[in-house]
Amino acid sequence: RRLDQYYVDSAIDLEVTDQQIVAHYRSNAASFKLDHNKVRGVVVKLPRNFRNTSTLTTALKHVAKNGIAEVQAFAEKHSLHISDMSTTWVSYSDFLSNLPTERTRDYSALLQKSDPQQMSGDDAIFHFVIMDVARKGETAPLECVEDDIRRRLYAERRAEIVTAYE
Repeated sequence: RRLDQYYVDSAIDLEVTDQQIVAHYRSNAASFKLDHNKVRGVVVKLPRNFRNTSTLTTALKHVAKNGIAEVQAFAEKHSLHISDMSTTWVSYSDFLSNLPTERTRDYSALLQKSDPQQMSGDDAIFHFVIMDVARKGETAPLECVEDDIRRRLYAERRAEIVTAYE
């Protein structure tokens, strides 16, 4: 084992390029199927008596095209709580945990809409938009599996070196 590690340490190339990651992703897409829905989106929590919702709705409508900066500025200006999941993929259940949902209800209909939506809670109103959806059974987005691909490529390189020296 130590000898294998010695040969691996002396010969392995630790750099994994983006092109290698993309090539591996494309050639092994079938092994990256999702077992649950993943989304990217934004949730903004408003007090029940908040009146300026039209500006927020407009900002949420354009968040996919213009980015999150306008929504963040609005939330900061009015001291609102924002849950920004626009740059990273999260499980749909994690996204729903930011909303006043009930465990027994099915919220899969929310995935069909790309427009801003709202949901009322006991003390607040939640405005949200789901920007992207990766559905269960589809190939996972590259961003979700990039680290896994890096580990796979490293393991393949390591195995090749050990096999060559054996």
